Amino acid sequence: MRRLLAIGALVAALGGCASENYEDGLIAAEDGGEIDAVDRLRARAEAGDPEAQFQMGSAHRDGAGITQNYAEALRWFQQGRDQDHPDSLNALGELKERGWGTPRAIDEAAALYAEAARRGHVLAQVNLGRLYELGLGVERDYGEALTWYGIAAEQDHLPAFTALGRLYEAGLGVATNFEEAARWYRRAGLRGEMEAQYRLAALYEAGRGVEQDYAVAAAWWSRAAEQGWPEAQAKLGYMYEKGYGVEQDLGEAVRLYRLAADQGLAAAQNNLGSLYDRGLGVEEDPAQAADLYRLAAEQGLAAAQSNLGSLYEAGRGVPRDEATALTWWRRSAAKGHADAEYNIGRAHAGGLGLPKDFVAAGQWWRRAAERGHAMAMTLLGYMFNTGEGVEVDRVQAHMWFSLAAEHHPEGEDREVAEINRDLLATQLTLGQLGRAKRLAEQWRPQDQATAAAQ
Repeated sequence: MRRLLAIGALVAALGGCASENYEDGLIAAEDGGEIDAVDRLRARAEAGDPEAQFQMGSAHRDGAGITQNYAEALRWFQQGRDQDHPDSLNALGELKERGWGTPRAIDEAAALYAEAARRGHVLAQVNLGRLYELGLGVERDYGEALTWYGIAAEQDHLPAFTALGRLYEAGLGVATNFEEAARWYRRAGLRGEMEAQYRLAALYEAGRGVEQDYAVAAAWWSRAAEQGWPEAQAKLGYMYEKGYGVEQDLGEAVRLYRLAADQGLAAAQNNLGSLYDRGLGVEEDPAQAADLYRLAAEQGLAAAQSNLGSLYEAGRGVPRDEATALTWWRRSAAKGHADAEYNIGRAHAGGLGLPKDFVAAGQWWRRAAERGHAMAMTLLGYMFNTGEGVEVDRVQAHMWFSLAAEHHPEGEDREVAEINRDLLATQLTLGQLGRAKRLAEQWRPQDQATAAAQ
């Protein structure tokens, strides 16, 4: 019988580097006789062969052909390090960064990466760049990160291309340059680098550094999604849900969201839950929606927390429970989610699990409106017009009705805002009307992180 006994495994950028002579660790038994590959490799390592020492360390680290043992991996990598073996230097740094088989010591990891990087080890160069980018074990220095990523990129290392694109996109260590970011992402993406494909798609979606093109964005997300990148699966699912750049296909949206949700991506869990909540692409199932929202909410996703609260308010898929609804809305609102802020305002105005309090309602609606929530804008317009919960201020009322009319989608809610805006305009002086219009023109929404799970 012929059997191959593999020692170690090829490891990704954060998991170590297998050397070009890795095949030396593959031993085949011939003519029914079996050679113990581990013993052969160990003998070479004990004789001082630094490459064999690295392979023994890798085998213990990965549990490949031998029992996983981080302490033994550490011992062998240290022996390789003592002979200035670049693979061992980098691998030892990774154990120390992660705290595998040794107390975590990122500063020591940085020193090991630096030594290996100076010897031309490409993974160490990327690891060192990453520590400088994040400020781990070294003082944060985007310029140094850029330098080391650039050196690795000269060795044609795809993750280094992506890292350079990321720095150019964010303007870290270099002036913001979306065109240059897109160039690096494209170089890596064309050769299958998933993160680069994902990030290039986002540039096409936003029209940054490239002409905005939803179809091209969808195509790049599709490449990454096919490789199993969950964020790309979720984004492509959103494109299919909305019909952006692709023909709308709710069934495909469901499939893609489920792929990403099964990998634990909170945004996909929330979006899939929303489809079950509304019966889009699947049979309406509020209980399934609640389960999915909860998975995402427990990961801290504000949109899911707000959605789960709404199910508890309505008793859909879960028992009706106003107190639990408020709990989830408050968690979401603490992250600045406009829907949750609006709902807490409703709870104050309607006495939903709280005493009626229009002053508090107005405060919550103001927070939501400042983030662009159209219905909160409409309600603020009413409050300023009538003086309920706030002092009468018809200039403010006109401004909020105007903004509501801009932010509501076409339909009855927009028409109501327009009617109230136009009616109020007849009650203002020319000076007041001009001031209200200027306020509306000058208004800008506050940032709302995690307001939309896409």
